[in-house]
Amino acid sequence: MSIYSTSIISVSNNKKINCEDMANYLSELGQITSIITTTSTHPKIEYGCKIMQTNKSKEEIKYTWEKLKEKYDFKCSHIEITRKYNGCILDYLYH
Repeated sequence: MSIYSTSIISVSNNKKINCEDMANYLSELGQITSIITTTSTHPKIEYGCKIMQTNKSKEEIKYTWEKLKEKYDFKCSHIEITRKYNGCILDYLYH
């Protein structure tokens, strides 16, 4: 029996990110996801995407992250996994 959890990966950059293009890319990879465009201040403006998906394993999250990192040159991101983890994706995946 698999236990599913919802993850939210938040990526951002000081340059605008086209979240619709990102959704198309993830769809081509067979990923089922929902993506929301975000704008935040840290304290400067950052543009990003919030990627929500249901996962049944850490490997599924790692696959998504590796593909995003490779295509968009992200160095890190924030991840929230319902009732399990809230913090740096690198700490979650590799420690």
